[in-house]
Amino acid sequence: MVWFEKNFIPVPKGYVPNEGLAFATTLAEKAQFISLLFNISGWLFIMMGILLGVAGSVLGTDPVMAEDAWGRLLSQRGLICNTFAIIIAGVGRQLLERAKAAAKLASIATKAVATSSRENKAHDELHPDQLNQDRVAYDECVIAKSIWLEGRVDDAQLNEILNKLGREKN
Repeated sequence: MVWFEKNFIPVPKGYVPNEGLAFATTLAEKAQFISLLFNISGWLFIMMGILLGVAGSVLGTDPVMAEDAWGRLLSQRGLICNTFAIIIAGVGRQLLERAKAAAKLASIATKAVATSSRENKAHDELHPDQLNQDRVAYDECVIAKSIWLEGRVDDAQLNEILNKLGREKN
């Protein structure tokens, strides 16, 4: 349980001055790990689905139907394997889509780290009217996290993460 909590993507809290870089760094690190985990899991599920599909084709069906329910069920073992193959491969595909979304989230957070790291405190003191890069990094990460969460429900959102951020900045 500690391992899971340690690698869970944090819920954004209210902005604290000079904490945007820390949040962006944590978000980038954890989103990158989640992306790798989902990617490996997705491919494993897809491979298991392929193996079940092959097994279902090899097992086939028994042309002689048994009298009892259990025998009838076992006579359709190929169909059962192929059905589970489709379900498992579908889960793998969804995990790959979430891995792609987590990679985009990690990318945005990493760019925010770069933006925030360039912050020059002396420059901020001389030009207080310009944006605080630490705050900008934090805001970008929070927006990216919200879009990532929306993507859990709607697949179309996964492709819009970078586009939405670009429109909100302009």
